[in-house]
Order: sequence, then structure tokens, then C-alpha cells
Amino acid sequence: MAIAEAIADRPELTRLVDEFYFEYHFWFDNINFAWGPIKHPNITGGPTVDSALRLMSRLRAAGVRAHFWI
Repeated sequence: MAIAEAIADRPELTRLVDEFYFEYHFWFDNINFAWGPIKHPNITGGPTVDSALRLMSRLRAAGVRAHFWI
């Protein structure tokens, strides 16, 4: 996450990335996608589908072809 956020936030890094693929693990209605337990975001502020979409939107707005999967 720190790398993805840095690319989205720092133009000097954004210029170095043409395309970005990211496996995003997030909370989704109490479903375990086999990567182990993820704490509920309402308790911990953990990742959600919405935060995944926001990050990919920020990267795309910065000119990076960004893709994610779960």
C-alpha cells in the first residue's frame, strides 16, 4: 500500500510508471478470499472496495494505467 500511495501522490514517481498491476486485499461483506482474516474496516479503518476504487482512480487520473484484482 505504501508504494501504491506514493506512486499516486508523488509526480516524480508517477512519471516512472506506465502501467500498474496490484492485488488488493480488502474487506468484503465478511467473505474470506483465502488470504486470511482481514479486520473489519469499521473497527480498524482497513481497506474496502471503495478505498480500492479511490486508489485506482487517483492513479489513473495521474496518468498511470492502473489495474487491480482481488
